Amino acid sequence: PQARILSSPEASFAMKAEAATAYVLLDAYLWPWAGLIILLFGAASIFITHKIAGPLFAVRRVIARIADGDLTARVKLRRRDELHDLADAMNHMTGKLELIFSVLSDRFSSLSSHARELSPENASVSRSKILVEVEEVEKALEQCKFEKNERRDGH
Repeated sequence: PQARILSSPEASFAMKAEAATAYVLLDAYLWPWAGLIILLFGAASIFITHKIAGPLFAVRRVIARIADGDLTARVKLRRRDELHDLADAMNHMTGKLELIFSVLSDRFSSLSSHARELSPENASVSRSKILVEVEEVEKALEQCKFEKNERRDGH
């Protein structure tokens, strides 16, 4: 209604002044509230992004350590951070990998010692089979170490 009054040639000066005053008052109330709302949304967006971006950065850092062969790395998040389910799943997976590599290493050591203990006269065929298996495990472990060193060197 104020816009019609201001643009109407028939409206009196007093009516136009009253309409203009209404616009000025609206403007005086509107902009401070709009500014406050913008500030609140800005603060909320910073808070929310930090609750997500911080944990993602921590997960990324731990993934890099795991890729470099450090299976003791774990994701540690603050209590109020998001992505705890992802961090727990990743920590569980890394724990399993650590256990698997530990068992594999123990078995390799055990196979190596048993292969060395076999005497050639009573178990030459078994010994050769064990040695072949040991060499395959050793090659696989060496390949893992080679890939780890390659990633560390940036190739």
